[in-house]
Amino acid sequence: MIAAPPSTPVRIIGWSGVPDCGAIVHAAKNEKTAKREAEENFIEVRAGQKADAEERMPTSPEKLFAAIAATQKKTLRLILKGDVYGSVEAIKNALTEIVSEKVQLDVIRADIGAISKGDVQKAAAGGAEIIGFNVKTENGVQALAKHDAVKITNHQIIYELLDLVREDMVGMLDPEYRENKIGAAEVRAVFQVANGSVAGCLVVEGRVVLNQHARLIRNGKVVAERKIDTLRREKDSAKEVRAGTECGIHLENTNDYKEGDLIEIYEIHEVRPEL
Repeated sequence: MIAAPPSTPVRIIGWSGVPDCGAIVHAAKNEKTAKREAEENFIEVRAGQKADAEERMPTSPEKLFAAIAATQKKTLRLILKGDVYGSVEAIKNALTEIVSEKVQLDVIRADIGAISKGDVQKAAAGGAEIIGFNVKTENGVQALAKHDAVKITNHQIIYELLDLVREDMVGMLDPEYRENKIGAAEVRAVFQVANGSVAGCLVVEGRVVLNQHARLIRNGKVVAERKIDTLRREKDSAKEVRAGTECGIHLENTNDYKEGDLIEIYEIHEVRPEL
């Protein structure tokens, strides 16, 4: 029996490729038998891969949409460098607990030692950030990172590192907006002016504010959505008119006003997205 203990160099000839790690190799009686068994094994492996692929395929519209959403999910890729393996493993385990339906977290490399130019090159190629924990940065790394637009941060406290990762994940999300109604005015008359029409209104709720968003509603349907570009109180221009007061309102690029229309005024606030 021929044996090759661990770390013993060997030379094997006759293979057309390198087998996968952990593959089992056995001898055949002759070349014909070896080829037949190799072909049978290849067919068996391909069949298994096909079955796995079919099993992963969506079997309903809901699963199909979920699969599409998964491919469109944003991904934050990280290269993690730490001072010792214990720290690196602890941080990796903590990162796996950051779960989001909107942003996927992918640690593409985790190792110990100083942050090097090689790390920057890998980060640039993979679209990743570099996070260090109690490590130094080699000479020339910062200049290369700036040139390749690679973000590098270094930390001494794990929870601060995790907070930064969460912040970066949130920063990848598209901004969200929330509408807040601030007032409403009812059109009581329509006046013709040199440049078109102005709606003579009574503020029936809240306040009307110049340059704010407004929605012109007629018979329950939205006719136009514009900003208020003219607001007058009697003959004077005004920045704001409150409930119970009459005023003149003109919306941008809009001259179609009718008695009984309702002009709804609202603000739009940008809301911090959540994971």
